[in-house]
Amino acid sequence: MSEGRRYAILIGSSRFDNEPKLHPLKCPERDVDGMLEILRAPELGAFGETFAFKNIESHAVLRRIEEVLADASAVDQWLKD
Repeated sequence: MSEGRRYAILIGSSRFDNEPKLHPLKCPERDVDGMLEILRAPELGAFGETFAFKNIESHAVLRRIEEVLADASAVDQWLKD
């Protein structure tokens, strides 16, 4: 039996253009970058398929997630944050 591929999808938003009352955040983009580094490292996360979405509109993120899921098999593993 195959181990499958390991996927990670990370989403970070620091700007909220459609919500003028919300102030920009300082760290979400850096947090995503840091997590990607850890998850991609062979000795730590060893995730072969990583996807990062930073300040992307939700409909675009959902479409890309659907595309990735359509390509995945039953033995693949996921980390969603």
